[in-house]
Amino acid sequence: MALLDHFRRRAIRDHATAGAFIDEQAFHIAESCVRDYSRLRAGDGADALLADPAFAAALDKACWEAYPRALVMVGTVAEVALRPYAGDNAHPMLFGLIALILDHFDQRPVPRAIGDVEWRAARADIERALNDLVRAQPKTAEAVARDHSSFYLAIMPLHPKLGADDFAALGSQLKLALLQIQEAFGQRANLPALANALAGRVPKVEAHEAPSAPA
Repeated sequence: MALLDHFRRRAIRDHATAGAFIDEQAFHIAESCVRDYSRLRAGDGADALLADPAFAAALDKACWEAYPRALVMVGTVAEVALRPYAGDNAHPMLFGLIALILDHFDQRPVPRAIGDVEWRAARADIERALNDLVRAQPKTAEAVARDHSSFYLAIMPLHPKLGADDFAALGSQLKLALLQIQEAFGQRANLPALANALAGRVPKVEAHEAPSAPA
């Protein structure tokens, strides 16, 4: 994983490096999971199938559908690592982390394969899922992978030349990716400083989130 190796050489010490790490790792999980799992199911005919224009378009759509969910997964792993260092600021730290993740999501143009309506719905899902961590116990990487494996299975492209689903292989792939990210984040992040910085972050209020004026 060249991308993961790249981040292992960089310190994660502030908003910029933490946000870039989470976003790029989420994008990597989304793309590699969809493509590698499809290749596994295609077997010896994988190269030909992945080169088919119609199937390639379906793969692209699935990758973009997976990306917001991957942000939730990587954000959950990061929050678990940061929580012990946040102390009484655990909730502000989480809200700062959510704002950081959404900032990076918003920097990506709306994918043509998805469309604006679905993209905005995905953004709301990210915020809702991460806000739920306020009431959740810390989860292992394995538990996070297990929670989201069914979603990934549901969005995988369909094709007559694909073999049977392998839910266990998909879950193992997600778990391994999250364990590697967890290790890299723990090794390179200045967790106390980052938790403090995130707790002090003031989330940006989007125009659609502002209170409505009285009628």
